[in-house]
Amino acid sequence: MLAALLRRHPTAVVAALDIDGHLVALPPSISLAERHVVPTRTPVDLLKSGSRAALLGSWDRVKQVGVSMTPVVLVNGVEASCYVIDVRQRHGVLVGLTVADVPIDLVYAPC
Repeated sequence: MLAALLRRHPTAVVAALDIDGHLVALPPSISLAERHVVPTRTPVDLLKSGSRAALLGSWDRVKQVGVSMTPVVLVNGVEASCYVIDVRQRHGVLVGLTVADVPIDLVYAPC
């Protein structure tokens, strides 16, 4: 499923996560070409507050069935979809992909 989503969404913003949702290094076993990788801040900082709650609410689904998709709104107002896929058996991480119909700027909410 991860490979299919990466092919389908070549401009996706990608993050590697541990089981608790913390950013971790992307393993070399996942090839991303020129995709944007979320830097060391938390991916939820890209989202408006209502979308943060929705994404956090989907976390149990990822752990139970291995995948979730949540509609989100980024802090810059762009509507997007956030996929989280459990690829721990093969790659040792969960992978989050944020995709939108327009290019995604990595704009963060103020701390």
